[in-house]
Amino acid sequence: MRVLLIGGTSNVGKSTVAQVLARRLRFEYVSTDRLGRHPGRPWPDPPAHVVEHYHSLTTGELLDALLAHYARMQPRIEEQVAQSAGLVLEGSGVWPPYVTAPAVWLTADE
Repeated sequence: MRVLLIGGTSNVGKSTVAQVLARRLRFEYVSTDRLGRHPGRPWPDPPAHVVEHYHSLTTGELLDALLAHYARMQPRIEEQVAQSAGLVLEGSGVWPPYVTAPAVWLTADE
């Protein structure tokens, strides 16, 4: 296996696990945060226009924005996978229905 994809919601430990695995396997580590900002991801100090934008959206519009984010991330993820001989890629932008590269998905109860 030359690529590990780790997905999940924010603040569950994806980055920590991915960095440990990448270091142990001597693989490159990439976070989807570097490839594109997740629409629901908290900003440390969001600009006023960003706060206003997200507060103005309905629940359905927020969901649509999130699904569009996953769709935009797919080609970026696929590009990273194609270019790498050893990669651990993690982030909330990694979502099974949008990833066509071979992957193993690990899930766990709370």
